[in-house]
Amino acid sequence: MSKTHSIRFFQLSEQKKIIDFISSNWAKDHIFTKHSGLLDWQHRSKMHYNFVGCFDQFNSVEGILGFIPFSHFLSDSESKTNHICLAIWKVLESTSSKNVGISLLSFLKRELKPSSINSIGINCDVQKIYEAMGYRVSCLNQLFIINKEKSNFDLAEISNQEILKDTVDNQTIYKLKQIDEEELLNLPFDFEEFNFFNKNKQYFMNRYGRHPIYKYKYQIILDNQETIAALFVTRITKNSGTEITRIVDSIFFDKDKIASENLSEIFNDYLIKNNQEYIDVICDSSELEIYRSIGFKENTDENFVPNKLEPLIRENSKIIYATTLERDMGFHRGDSDQDRPNLIL
Repeated sequence: MSKTHSIRFFQLSEQKKIIDFISSNWAKDHIFTKHSGLLDWQHRSKMHYNFVGCFDQFNSVEGILGFIPFSHFLSDSESKTNHICLAIWKVLESTSSKNVGISLLSFLKRELKPSSINSIGINCDVQKIYEAMGYRVSCLNQLFIINKEKSNFDLAEISNQEILKDTVDNQTIYKLKQIDEEELLNLPFDFEEFNFFNKNKQYFMNRYGRHPIYKYKYQIILDNQETIAALFVTRITKNSGTEITRIVDSIFFDKDKIASENLSEIFNDYLIKNNQEYIDVICDSSELEIYRSIGFKENTDENFVPNKLEPLIRENSKIIYATTLERDMGFHRGDSDQDRPNLIL
């Protein structure tokens, strides 16, 4: 780093600097330029913005690195986790200082000493950088259950319609039930015992119940004895008049029991009732088998649902991630900024 440059966190008074840099050098119509409240909700901490910046001698910004700690959605007294996800990482090509990008990351590691660093939704060019730094790079899995009463699809690509005949006609003991925030708080589980990133009930309420734009719902799977087997956080979204549901986070309280039954008809009933095209989820290898077991199908070249809907990109796209973790521990769409609005609808 040049002696004329400095690296530090963005101060709470420097919101405009972040927005101006993103608008000029990342994306002119980025959601943060239109909704500064979303920026604050996602990146403003008590002490500073969760953005690291490289500043020249005139205090102009020449590079930024955004990050989202899982603890951002916990109170200070509850925070037991130090895992972080990276977000916008951009350096000006015109900067006179060398290795600014790596210096931003080095500063972040030195200041926060994170237990893990994770970056979800990276492109192939950035993938090479992470691999060179020794990160483990892989792809998330996107799975779906299609509404079997539909034959024409606006968002999903269903070339092999045999998938529509793949119906399991059984009398399952399970049902899907929506609950409110009070019922979430009263669930008889310590959430932290069931997920690696220590997401507790407060995390779920702050991350999903307090979102400034999106509206999320809590859904539970329970059996005929009212025993709860799983919690899903879902979001209904619409594109060109077609509605779908996305599972953005989940906790399985009894994996062995719930994996013993195919639950596709429960979800199909939900889709029919709400006149939706499909329900989808992204997950890493740690939850892939259980989603397969309960009836979800993986994206293939023949049959797939799109990952990006704002705007719609109708393709079977790879969702690449990089991590310092040695194995998959349960990444979801709701982690990092993967379920961040791109458009104000």
